[in-house]
Amino acid sequence: MPVAGGQVAALFPEKDIYDVAAIPRIRGRDLVEALLRQAAAFDTSFLLGTTLTTVQDRVDGLELTASDGTVVACRALVIAGGLGRFRPRELPGGARFLGRGLGYHVEDPAACRGSLVHHPCRCSD
Repeated sequence: MPVAGGQVAALFPEKDIYDVAAIPRIRGRDLVEALLRQAAAFDTSFLLGTTLTTVQDRVDGLELTASDGTVVACRALVIAGGLGRFRPRELPGGARFLGRGLGYHVEDPAACRGSLVHHPCRCSD
């Protein structure tokens, strides 16, 4: 994926999440932001929107190569592969309504506030 956060970022950025240990309730977007702030304290690099093609041992750690040609030297590697790319289950016959009141992902709920089907909000498919 092109952004960090996996399923939470892709599908549930505005949903309240109730099953994170020690946090009674947190919005998906806020959880991802907190996790990224925590990771930043460790000089973390992310390879996003690409595929890891090789991992080679080096005397001082590892060398990673991505499908886009990016090479990264590191001492530790965490692979958060998840379930892969996320695609919505499209509604049968829904294609003709995309952008006209039907969207599979709402990026900004505030943009949809007060919207009706004949006044669609800004959604992405």
